[in-house]
Amino acid sequence: DTPKPKLGPLKTAIEGKAYTVTCSVRHTCPSRLPQFTWSRGSKDEITEVHKHIHSGIWETESTLAFIPEEKDDDTELTCTATFNGGRTSFTTLLLNVKRTENYNYIIIPTVAVAATAVLFGLLCVLMVKKYKKRIQELQSQEGSMWNRMSRLSRRFRSGASGPTRSDQSCT
Repeated sequence: DTPKPKLGPLKTAIEGKAYTVTCSVRHTCPSRLPQFTWSRGSKDEITEVHKHIHSGIWETESTLAFIPEEKDDDTELTCTATFNGGRTSFTTLLLNVKRTENYNYIIIPTVAVAATAVLFGLLCVLMVKKYKKRIQELQSQEGSMWNRMSRLSRRFRSGASGPTRSDQSCT
């Protein structure tokens, strides 16, 4: 039987921070070391160490060091050991990547809403300033439509709230 590789230490990966995981296997043939392959990573990210444990037992370790990203969360990380004669054995780890604190999803919409409100407010102030003079001009014209509408509006309001002339003459 080919020995199954062991992965460790099994710790949580943090997005953007260096993460290392070691794959090790014990064997009895120091002249024909097992070859490791990882499901991810380049040769620059992998180091190997061979050491004698005791009385004919050797251990080979392959260490993968990389910087996990958000896309790596819930992905499988597999270490495969290939032994003399082409026999293989592998171990898989489900990678959990803890995301770093990121408040952009709150900050960006808040800033956008605040900027829109400020621009809308400035637009309103400018419109009031622009049309304030025009309203005053219309109000100052004696026979203007504005004045006629205002007088008509006052008549309706006073008629609805108080007695009419016909009501006063009957008392």
